[in-house]
Amino acid sequence: VIELVKDILIDTSCAEISNVISSTGTDFGSTNGLGYFSGNGLSFPFTEGIILTTGDASEAEGPESATLSSGSTAWPGDEDLENAIPDLNIGDTNNATFIQFDFVPLSPSMSFNFVFASEEYGGFQCLFTDAFAFDRRVGASVGTSGDNFTFDAGVFTTNLENDGGADEGHAISARGTFNPIKTDQTLVHLGTSWRYRKKGETESDIRYRQRPFTHVAPNRIVDTGRFAGKDNFIGAEAAIIHHNLWASGEYAVLNAKGNNLNENADFSGFYGEIGMFFGGKKTYKGGKFNRPKIANSLGEGGMGAVSLVARYDSLDLEDGPYSGELRTLAIGADWWPTKYTRLGVNYFDADADTGTAENVSGLVARLQFDF
Repeated sequence: VIELVKDILIDTSCAEISNVISSTGTDFGSTNGLGYFSGNGLSFPFTEGIILTTGDASEAEGPESATLSSGSTAWPGDEDLENAIPDLNIGDTNNATFIQFDFVPLSPSMSFNFVFASEEYGGFQCLFTDAFAFDRRVGASVGTSGDNFTFDAGVFTTNLENDGGADEGHAISARGTFNPIKTDQTLVHLGTSWRYRKKGETESDIRYRQRPFTHVAPNRIVDTGRFAGKDNFIGAEAAIIHHNLWASGEYAVLNAKGNNLNENADFSGFYGEIGMFFGGKKTYKGGKFNRPKIANSLGEGGMGAVSLVARYDSLDLEDGPYSGELRTLAIGADWWPTKYTRLGVNYFDADADTGTAENVSGLVARLQFDF
């Protein structure tokens, strides 16, 4: 690690380096999330550098055929992050990799180049289902799939860093998908999902809330407050890909059981989305949209692809003593130099009833590298 910092990250005589320490999964009997990478002459932004991951650094080489999820729950998260974010408790995060060192610069300025990439960020970060809290839990799941269907079901407990066990709550979920039409030019997707969740005796009551469109928004615009001890979620989804066009949508209902003397509630939400690719097309794999197919990638005789998308999202948290409705219209444009790289710009306009604001609008840009 000392050599990585001195010879790769800093690589200059204009700074004195000392007290290098690091932490990753191998310190806790898990995978190694720290390593060196080389661009190897490819069209990657950096020639070489250090890679810090929440999983297995060696898997970053690719090619990736499914979502990467290496890293055990025995590998703890970042306590500084948990202290900095008000909604996080100690033990809520997992799989932190870090390098820490002291340096004394011998020049008036220094800079570091970095790329942040995540499999879990898409074009629209805050969907109506985010309000229904599909959190990460430890558990076991089983699944099966065929040429035109998938099915998965699982039983989950809470974060093991919070001691786990039945007293810390549990969840049961299932999802199935079916493709009644699946040709080279047209694909139709139908799906349904279900989740039952019960909080633990030592956990806070469940609440339902949402930001206006983007996670960079500082506050939730609607929030029911904490009141539920358990809930049931049922969702139905549909999508179609035809040549370079696509459309998708989802509708969901949630029944929340009030804890102690709190009243029960029924909430709902939906979204609809349409889009078009120029120079590429949407792809589909394993019951969900996959990386796009780019006809002529940048650096390979082309300029990549462009996609245009429009989306309407609605969330209804109005029932009895609980309030909050949110309606969001968003339009976006994405440039895909390659299927692993996206520059997206989205404009959104969100209207809320009985929220912290009546209307929020804005422009959000995002540069994403997927590897």
